[in-house]
Amino acid sequence: MVSAPFVHFVPVTAVPPNGREISIAANAQERADIATECGLEDISRLEATFHISKGAGPLLAVQGQLTADVMQLCGVTLEPIQTNVSAVAIALTYTLDSIKSRVELDIDLVDEDPPESVQDGQIDFGALAVEHLVLNLDPYPRSPQATFDAQKWLDAGASGEDSGQPNPFAELVKLKPKA
Repeated sequence: MVSAPFVHFVPVTAVPPNGREISIAANAQERADIATECGLEDISRLEATFHISKGAGPLLAVQGQLTADVMQLCGVTLEPIQTNVSAVAIALTYTLDSIKSRVELDIDLVDEDPPESVQDGQIDFGALAVEHLVLNLDPYPRSPQATFDAQKWLDAGASGEDSGQPNPFAELVKLKPKA
């Protein structure tokens, strides 16, 4: 059985009328486990706050905010880059009803996602935070020092010259018909 790197279950079956506030922060071991699972170099901070409120019928509204400081590798130079994921808004709807009775809910699939099911009367806010962290990471992080000189690469490809290393495109240039 694989365990999740950041688990923070909170019972939600008895939410007060004015709602409930939840704040979570991953400790050093949890941050290291999340970084490993997500292919990150490091996570120095991962915090989230949530507000749960009652909705219509069996629905619960969850709104929150995520903040994290992560170290990613530059996609060009492979040097570490500090990335700040801040003020990420989280908004989800959950239902306390079982899946069988969910069919009776009036859900407009065009406008928004259908509500998530509450499992065993609890929501895993740790998993929710990790999911939104991953969704808000730059998939192609790039160091400010990483530069790309397109003309240099075009010239090297046409002439087959560069820093002494063989250019695989030089052979293709030879096959190109002369104008």
